[in-house]
Amino acid sequence: MQSFSKFFRVSISALVFSLAINLSAAGDLIDFLEKHSGISLGVSDAQYLGVEETPLEKECRRTFETPHQWNNGSPADRFWDSRCWEYVQQTGTSWTWLGDVETRRIAEEKRRKEEERQRKEAERLKKLEEERLAEIERKRQEAEEEARRKEEERQKKIETLLANYRDLSLDDLEDQLAELGSALSLQSVRNHYVVLSFDHFLTETDNEPLAALDRAVSQAGFRGINISDIKHHPVEFILLNSEDGKASLDEDEFSVELGSWNLPALMQPKSVNVERLRPHLEQSEAQFFVLLSLKPGLVTREITSHEKIASEYQSGEQTLPNPAYDRKVLETQNAMMELNNARRSHSVCTATCVDWGCLACIAWAGTINKKRKLHSMSSRSLSSTSPTITKPIYSDYEFRKNTLRINKLASTAIYTVDKTGVILSRRVSEKTNYQQYKLVYGLHDRDRNSYSHKQGISSEDEVSKFEKEEMTISWGDVKNAKTDTGDGAVASIYSLLEEKKDIEIEVATQVASAASPSLVSVDPRFHSVVMVLNPNGGLGTGFYVDPETILTNYHVVEGSDFHEIMLVDGEESFGKVIAEDIALDLALLKVQNRGNPVRFYQSSQLPVGATVDAIGHPNGLEFSLTRGTLSGVRRLPSLYDPSGRSIRFIQSDAAINPGNSGGPLFIGEFVVGVNDFKLAKTELEGLSFSIHLSEVKDFLRVYGISTD
Repeated sequence: MQSFSKFFRVSISALVFSLAINLSAAGDLIDFLEKHSGISLGVSDAQYLGVEETPLEKECRRTFETPHQWNNGSPADRFWDSRCWEYVQQTGTSWTWLGDVETRRIAEEKRRKEEERQRKEAERLKKLEEERLAEIERKRQEAEEEARRKEEERQKKIETLLANYRDLSLDDLEDQLAELGSALSLQSVRNHYVVLSFDHFLTETDNEPLAALDRAVSQAGFRGINISDIKHHPVEFILLNSEDGKASLDEDEFSVELGSWNLPALMQPKSVNVERLRPHLEQSEAQFFVLLSLKPGLVTREITSHEKIASEYQSGEQTLPNPAYDRKVLETQNAMMELNNARRSHSVCTATCVDWGCLACIAWAGTINKKRKLHSMSSRSLSSTSPTITKPIYSDYEFRKNTLRINKLASTAIYTVDKTGVILSRRVSEKTNYQQYKLVYGLHDRDRNSYSHKQGISSEDEVSKFEKEEMTISWGDVKNAKTDTGDGAVASIYSLLEEKKDIEIEVATQVASAASPSLVSVDPRFHSVVMVLNPNGGLGTGFYVDPETILTNYHVVEGSDFHEIMLVDGEESFGKVIAEDIALDLALLKVQNRGNPVRFYQSSQLPVGATVDAIGHPNGLEFSLTRGTLSGVRRLPSLYDPSGRSIRFIQSDAAINPGNSGGPLFIGEFVVGVNDFKLAKTELEGLSFSIHLSEVKDFLRVYGISTD
């Protein structure tokens, strides 16, 4: 081992010494490589120029490029020939390698020749570029001359056309305008062309101005004739407005507006008040007029499918022993037992050992320490484990899923009249759109599969947004509108206005009858009562107060704007909340299916002791009637605003249970109140309360619903 170390140290020393000796002879090595292998380790300016160095120049350069031999201008004598000084030049404190005079001369000659070649090449390229630019200039001048000639010819044609355009036929005039383009000076000619083209197509379309205008505009576009700047137009479009301005929209309506029209600016529809229609027609330069009257769009709702889906919801929890806790207890007990056994064995060992034999007891000390750690781990695990576990309890129930189709119809009445107001044609444009949505009703908040049930289900906000989206009427909708043959007896637009007839075409909607045949004899009052299903769960009762509006309690529809409605004959409909008074606990729903409105009791004095009937759906028992006695009338705090104004209630002993809320309270055939609540979970019996008739009438009067 020592011999090897000594050998290693000697080898390293020898290597370092060899490197030192060889470094001093680096110059000789470079010369050797250059002479015997043709490898040049230094490159001079002459070599860069392709000139071969002389041996003396190469030797001098080698010394110059070796720092320890050159020593910044003080080379050693044995490495530097006196002739080498002509190869270098000093500038300040720095030195520059110049090379041999002949070498420099040859290099300079090559450089000069290269510069001469580059100069000639540059002159050749410059000459070519000058020739190219000259050719471009020649062609430009020729093109300008040709354009000037054509423009002069065009101006002559324009002057000729301006002089005799009224004598040309439609085809000749069309050819000339298509050729001459959209010169500003030809504006009067284009005005004449539009009138001439319109008159031509008016004859072909049996005096239908709307169709004639459409064909005239299309023909101009086909021939490339620009008519956007015309000053005279044969047809004027008028959007009729009422004196009251834009009417407010009902809940089942949406706004309809005019879109962009592909017509000249002067043919865009103008808004004119109906009271100013006659003077406007008389003063206008147009020959014919197209009157547009926009109605709010109508929204209808249709339930296309109805499903009852069985599911489970978490109705409670149960506490059970935790099997994992029992296992932890057993593990802890076993660990304690093993620890005690190790301690006893250690005590026995120490009590019976002699001299060196006591060393064996040390092993038991290690075993005790290991068992103690195991017992500690088991104890911690036991303390973090609950002795019981909680498992959910699921109960069966059903919820409903409906596929709802929302239909939107935008109807526009289109009357074509002449300057005297005579109606030439009647059209109606009906633009439709629809979307389908899936809604769920009665889905429990704690449904076991709530996430999967909600996949693909729309929200009420999505439905409402689509219902209120604006629709636009385009030029295509107007020109493609269907001809209407109704109301042919009225020949003047002014007659229609004077007779206060609606110019718009009424949209035909089919209305379902509220009273349908039944298999059993039903109290006629039931035909006015409906079941209201809240999509958030729960149900209540409502009743018609006009053919399209249902009254119910606010707490029945709370939390949702859209509700499923079920009639006594089993027919299903759809309702949307349009008004509510939280303090009174009343709400109104607009429904699609029409029904029979109830009749209200006319006297504000109710007879105490009279028999009253409550109709509703107690605990889901559909269309049930309970009877009782009117016990009194009293003021009580509002359920939603206890500190506010007290509400007048009717007290009765008619049975009112969950499901009756929002239903009518009758005396005979007349409604005297709206069933609201009862005092439950008390020792008192027969305390049911209904919102008094006077409160109900005041609420309905605010929303324009008559109770007479």
